[in-house]
Amino acid sequence: MACEVLQYWQMKPTLALVWLLAAAALAQGPSLSYLTDPGTELSFAECHVYLDGGTRHRISFLPVVNAKGAPCGTERYTRDVRLRAPIAFAGNGVGPEAYGPMDVAGTAVLLSYDFPDGQKASLEDRVREAARRKAAGVVLFSMREEHPFPRFAETVSERIPEIPAISINRRGAGLILAAAGRDPEQVFKDWESAGKSRPEMLIAKLDLRIDGRFDIIDAGSFTFAFEPRTIAHEAAAALAETSERAVRFDRELFHEAAPEWKKTFAAYFADFDSKVFFLHHWGRGMSGDAGIFMVYDGKTPDFGLAVHENAHTLIGQNWGGSSSFLSEGIATYAEAMATDKAKNHRQTAANLWAGKLFPLEEMAGIQIGSDARTTVAYPAAGSFVQFLIGKYSLGKLKTVYQGATWTAAYGKDLPALEREWLEFLRGQ
Repeated sequence: MACEVLQYWQMKPTLALVWLLAAAALAQGPSLSYLTDPGTELSFAECHVYLDGGTRHRISFLPVVNAKGAPCGTERYTRDVRLRAPIAFAGNGVGPEAYGPMDVAGTAVLLSYDFPDGQKASLEDRVREAARRKAAGVVLFSMREEHPFPRFAETVSERIPEIPAISINRRGAGLILAAAGRDPEQVFKDWESAGKSRPEMLIAKLDLRIDGRFDIIDAGSFTFAFEPRTIAHEAAAALAETSERAVRFDRELFHEAAPEWKKTFAAYFADFDSKVFFLHHWGRGMSGDAGIFMVYDGKTPDFGLAVHENAHTLIGQNWGGSSSFLSEGIATYAEAMATDKAKNHRQTAANLWAGKLFPLEEMAGIQIGSDARTTVAYPAAGSFVQFLIGKYSLGKLKTVYQGATWTAAYGKDLPALEREWLEFLRGQ
């Protein structure tokens, strides 16, 4: 299966989370407007503001996802979120002034991470401050975004507090404040005028549920997590077996230049809606430092697809990150070697004769998967990588992947290498 390589949070290349997006699946997964519409019911999550007298109102939300590839508070899919707590309004959540004399231990702290009050603290520091004060959860609201989609961008696991954190929009925050008898627009107006808000323990309470605990299979090369509502244990075991065979194939294929495999986390979701909710990612598949994340369609992935996914992970673990062109070229090459060695050459030759093939210097700069020419670029990248490895070596390709120029690695520039490759294709 064709996949796109993108970098997620701003990290060092060796820590970059690489995303794989199926080219045929660019529109797979519901839109944010659907997931966060008040009329949408999620079987795996819900959030309400309520009063003890019996009134409840649904609050549309999304979880804040961290660098473990999981919603904050789920401890990487090992814990359900169940939170019923009073709500403490802490304005922007920055420093003692935002909290005042409030003791927020055991509460759900409501704060804005982008209110125009001049505070420059990061979202991560605001959440950490609430966790330090022993809050039970954090409700982050956006004054600017109708469908806020924030992520907890910290990459050091020890600095990621496992506290439930969700994001809502301005309307949702207004409903919470209104439930507590406050005029939200007046609150926001006074806040903006004074440059600070008035911290307050609200009479309203929060009821939050996220079914974040998945079933687990511990395999030799992977820890597999899968949604227990729809994916049977037997099916997950078959997924694990196919992935194990694929890892063995990849490690043998790249053993000279990529010898190390670190045990990898893998999660399978029941469908595109739960994957977008839990991961903030569209498409069937994603792979990188955080693990491998896939939508389960009721079938065990074919061996070639598993080889492709795990090639991304193996190369990323050993070589770090690189361009979409080279990352996809290597994974598509591995897939062909596992299934049909001539597949990429054959498809690219057909595109060449049809006049669809475009220059490699241009192809090397696009995001394969999101570009309209993806169907041409995928096999071409795989074919070119296969040609370079066959004629020169995997070691030379590694140096280019890690940042060396084509001339430094091969003694010739990319157009010269392209001419050799095209001559090879014409011979095929």
